[in-house]
Amino acid sequence: MDRVEEEAEDREVSIQSKEDESFCKFLEMIPLDLIPDILLRLPAKSAASSLGYDPVEGKYKVLCISCSRYQDPLVFTLGPQESWRVTQNTPKHVPLSAEGLILSICINGQVYYEASIPFGVDDSSEVEKVLMSFDVRMKRNKNGHLENFLNLTRSGKFLGG
Repeated sequence: MDRVEEEAEDREVSIQSKEDESFCKFLEMIPLDLIPDILLRLPAKSAASSLGYDPVEGKYKVLCISCSRYQDPLVFTLGPQESWRVTQNTPKHVPLSAEGLILSICINGQVYYEASIPFGVDDSSEVEKVLMSFDVRMKRNKNGHLENFLNLTRSGKFLGG
């Protein structure tokens, strides 16, 4: 068994066809440091993107969220004959981003990122900072209060462990 096959087996990637196998080999050839550059080349200039991995389906997905107005996020599954899909029933929010990339971390099929959610108080508009969780497989968002996740830093590293 060669190195590529061992790595695919370790990641429990299911390969259903020769097309899928070719695409997986193509993905393995992309250096990780090039992924941010690829994401930056997405067409929307007022949107931020993040890469997530679905360990159940063994697929990578791109999450794209508008930073200029509230609209449902888009998800693109990397692979042949895939297209952008709109997620439904997402809370209105704006992700914290830098140069078109959402400052995020993907753990067990969940993309976690900091965002602002608007709310009104006495005829004024305020925002609350929250930690959003996007389920890569189910294409759904959840949010939680940021203070509940203080050991997750902006750089995506865990403190104290």
